[in-house]
Amino acid sequence: MNNYHSLRVVCNETTALSRTVIDEFLMYYAAQREGLEKEMDQILSPFRQVTNTFQPGLLGMIKAQYIGQRIFKTDGFIKKYLNHATVKALIRNNPS
Repeated sequence: MNNYHSLRVVCNETTALSRTVIDEFLMYYAAQREGLEKEMDQILSPFRQVTNTFQPGLLGMIKAQYIGQRIFKTDGFIKKYLNHATVKALIRNNPS
């Protein structure tokens, strides 16, 4: 018999860790440190007439996708940040 409860616990722990490390720290850190939000604004500026019609929050989600891709692509920023002391502390201190 499969132990779905144990599987769910592991999934929830992984989700909590990802949220803490990636969503709440790494995305903002990389965006600020590498100037990714400004870079994305420059890329999108020729299309301002279109992006101004987006529903609230959509542009932020698009920027988050862009930042995530820059972090996790082959030879992305993840290599640079993997041994970052703050990331290690977040992983160590995660309550999961």
